Amino acid sequence: MKKLVLGVLIGLFVSSCATFNPIPEGYRGPVSNIEDTYSDDTGRSAHYFELSKINGNMISTSFGATRGKYSGQGTNFDPVMVTRDVVPEEAVFTIQGYKFFPTDAQSLFSNNMMVKKEFTFTPEANKKYYVKGKLSKELSQVWMEDESGNTIPESK
Repeated sequence: MKKLVLGVLIGLFVSSCATFNPIPEGYRGPVSNIEDTYSDDTGRSAHYFELSKINGNMISTSFGATRGKYSGQGTNFDPVMVTRDVVPEEAVFTIQGYKFFPTDAQSLFSNNMMVKKEFTFTPEANKKYYVKGKLSKELSQVWMEDESGNTIPESK
């Protein structure tokens, strides 16, 4: 179990260090926007729902943004959610949900209820999307919604 948790932590950390920019250099066309979200903030943990990859490329994550901002401050944190622009064209999006802990020690000895999903879709230009989810010991789910609260259908 500890190896699994450590593997998840390493994966989250590596994905938080990525520098892939979803908007190609010099691109001047329309964009869509995808925002990470959170729930159940207890002050010592929170449920994070985030976009972690586009077409298999790791991107900046809310895990990395929060850990970066609150590094060295123990268990004190406020969730930092990442919002990123994407080109409105078909792509493979990887989204995930998990219980965020501000320290590695908390993560090693707790259930993070990680759930991950990969699907293909084409965001509409000038629209905003949110990564949403629900985490529980019984069932963890993650999905994407448009700005009107409609769930994006999965095509993969």
